[in-house]
Amino acid sequence: MNGHQPVEYELVPQPPQPSTRVRRDDETVVLSTCPRCLGPMAQLDGEAAPAKGIRFPRRHTAVPAWEPDVVECQCGLPHPGRPENAPAWGCGAFWNELATGG
Repeated sequence: MNGHQPVEYELVPQPPQPSTRVRRDDETVVLSTCPRCLGPMAQLDGEAAPAKGIRFPRRHTAVPAWEPDVVECQCGLPHPGRPENAPAWGCGAFWNELATGG
C-alpha cells in the first residue's frame, strides 16, 4: 500500500512535514504523507476525518498561501491498538504542516 507501515497506534508528535492544499469542488483538501506510517492521506481542511474517496485528487485547483495548521494521520489504513473512538483515523501521529502550495 504505497510503502505504508502498519505501526502500533500511538499519539506521538512528529517534526513538521510538507503538505499541499487544493480546492476540489467546494472543499479544501489537505494532501500529505504521514511521516510515521508513510500512509498517503487526504483530509478535508478543518475536519478530523479523512476525505473519503478523494485521496490524491487529479482534478483540482491550487490553494494560495494559507496559515499552517496541525495535521493528524488520517491514512485510514490498519494500525494495531487503534481505539474505535480515536480522534483521527490513522496511526496517531500528528505534526505541523509546512505549506508547499498546490
